[in-house]
Amino acid sequence: ESLASNARNNSAVSLKASIQTRLGDFDGALKTLNDLPVKDPLDYRTINEYYLILRESGEKAKALEVLNSLTKNMRDFDQNYLELAVNYINDGFNEEAEEILRRFNGSNPEIFYYLGYLAHKKGARDEALRYFKTAMELPVDYCFPFRLETVKILQTALQYQPEDNKAYYYLGNILYDKQPAKAIGYWEKSAELNPGLAIVHRNLGWGYYRHYGDGMKAIASYEKAMSLEKNEPLYYEELDALYEMSNAPVEKRLRLFEGSNDVVTRRDDAFARQITVLTLAGKPEKAVEYLEGKKFSYREGSSRVRDIIIDAHLMLGKKYFDSKEYNKALEQFMLARIPEEEAGESRFGSRNIQVDYFTGLAYEALGNKSKAKAFFTKSADQESRSISYIKYYQGLSLLKTGRNSQATETFNSMIKEGDRLIQQSRQAEADFFAKFGEREAENARLSNAYLLKGLGYKGLGNKDLAKENLTKAVELSSASLYAQSELQDLLGNK
Repeated sequence: ESLASNARNNSAVSLKASIQTRLGDFDGALKTLNDLPVKDPLDYRTINEYYLILRESGEKAKALEVLNSLTKNMRDFDQNYLELAVNYINDGFNEEAEEILRRFNGSNPEIFYYLGYLAHKKGARDEALRYFKTAMELPVDYCFPFRLETVKILQTALQYQPEDNKAYYYLGNILYDKQPAKAIGYWEKSAELNPGLAIVHRNLGWGYYRHYGDGMKAIASYEKAMSLEKNEPLYYEELDALYEMSNAPVEKRLRLFEGSNDVVTRRDDAFARQITVLTLAGKPEKAVEYLEGKKFSYREGSSRVRDIIIDAHLMLGKKYFDSKEYNKALEQFMLARIPEEEAGESRFGSRNIQVDYFTGLAYEALGNKSKAKAFFTKSADQESRSISYIKYYQGLSLLKTGRNSQATETFNSMIKEGDRLIQQSRQAEADFFAKFGEREAENARLSNAYLLKGLGYKGLGNKDLAKENLTKAVELSSASLYAQSELQDLLGNK
């Protein structure tokens, strides 16, 4: 009936041919397949059916030729074998599925779980147990079951080996997208049976945060994963993100990355976090050293990459400037001139406003007044579409170019915007049961509001109110680089 309305339904063609082959109707099966194996040489089911028909009808040499071609096309890729086997299992042809899985030349645990299940289905319990034991003993690396059919396979394995922690781990992986609470329960059972499997603790951390919103529990799980496996760069990225959201001290975040540059540099997101933390921790020279020669694979369109590079060079330049090494400071400020087209515009506004201001400072300190004025003017004249901490440096440039009233207006606009954001936050109904991350995001927004006020007051020369607001900004978010930097400048000047 299916083929009457859709003669090109490969699945129906293959199923009909399989039934005919089982019934011994080899001519009928060949007629059903027609020229499909030639037309679609990558439809493994039809090619396998063609091979089985030839083999069962006695054409051994030709059958072997077809099998060799099929094996070559399937290229020893585990998922090709699993997909084909599952196709047969779903149609009720377990013997054919078993034969296909036995052909696989590799050691994927999932293959052995399926072979154990097929042995179980035919009543060979000892054979099934051997397969399940083999599957449990294999490493979990590069094995991520995703088919819902695999759930019953793993549940069968657990009937034989209730202590199989890896089966619970795989079940969690399959179900997390659809049934996260159930998946987390499976991961917890896996961790209970074998606390030494790092990836389980990482997954629990992911689930505790993403599903339950329990950041502290997530951090504990990630820290457990890190204690077991320090060579996975993803763990560094995800744990540091949680540390940042929980407003962990910068020193704690720094310890996470100590001695691990060779690992984190393998992932751009983890490496970017390391550079951010080094810069925050007052180690911009190390950040710049690590950035030397680094190519980011996702650099185009990513303002975050551009921001971390600019921040590292600006902070190192400021260090040199404060120690009166003005030529070195100028060199770093010039290196901070990362074109927007290479990485995308910052969400805070044009970073060139800030970079030009610091470049002008360096030229001024070196006695080159004309160049200093040129950069201050460029900074002051650039368009700034939003009120952010960048506005502060534009206000300073306005002061440097004698436009004091405009500078005062700029600083006052920052204070006004900071007050608006704080008032907006107060008007929002407090949610004491908000998920971890939501509260922290609000703290980060408030930190930004106090940063704006602090910088505005600093620009106006009101050091006491500047200190008060910048201190509040740092308390709310230890990741606020420019609140921290400008507060240190204030405290150093007292």
